Amino acid sequence: ASKEQRRRVYQEMLAYITKHRVFNVVVEKTDRLTRNFKDATMIDAWLEKDGRRMLHLVKENLLLHKEARSDAKFMWNIYLSVAKKYTDNLREEAMKGWAEKLAQGWLPAEPPPGYVTVMQDGKKIHVVNPDIYKFMSRIFKLALLPGYTRTRLSEEMALMGMTTRTGRPFSPSRVTSILTNPFYIGINRMQGKDYPGAQEPIITKKLFYEVQRKLKSGHYQAPQRKHNPIFKRMIICETC
Repeated sequence: ASKEQRRRVYQEMLAYITKHRVFNVVVEKTDRLTRNFKDATMIDAWLEKDGRRMLHLVKENLLLHKEARSDAKFMWNIYLSVAKKYTDNLREEAMKGWAEKLAQGWLPAEPPPGYVTVMQDGKKIHVVNPDIYKFMSRIFKLALLPGYTRTRLSEEMALMGMTTRTGRPFSPSRVTSILTNPFYIGINRMQGKDYPGAQEPIITKKLFYEVQRKLKSGHYQAPQRKHNPIFKRMIICETC
């Protein structure tokens, strides 16, 4: 149910039971199926389209279908509200933890390339990565040179050993997020707000803001062709 997956498995389940005419869905309890009303309305719609469809909530001893009694639907809504309350409470507690960590000068998230997360006195903090931090200054300096597009900078970073977790070069958009991240000058940015950071800066403010000015000027755009090649997407090399 992570934000990144956007409830991918849930969507796949709904598509599967609809396509293969599955009439019974069995779950342990409500919060194992959904913890928000948006997803619940999709289940309600699925049930309403065919009287043979049923949702079994085992631990709550609840059976839902198109002709279910109002009492059953009432309990379904109560269980949904309890599940939603649990999620909201988790978020509140997480936000409190984030606020406390930001107040201490630490970012409650993964650091950008050039830093690594370590445990210190039982807390996660971000320190300079001794293996690659020295390359970050070079990347920012290269970003100021003519001809260094975001794609080329991504290639340079890969040569220096800076890639994604899967070993792939950073995408152009990720390169932009790296170049615009004030974490390198000791500022923690969280949800659009900036907070004083306790991490060691590895980029000078002068260099950082020079790169920001170039970014705003649009000089990182790759040269665009002014004509449409006749054999575009028709002829490729053996490697491709």
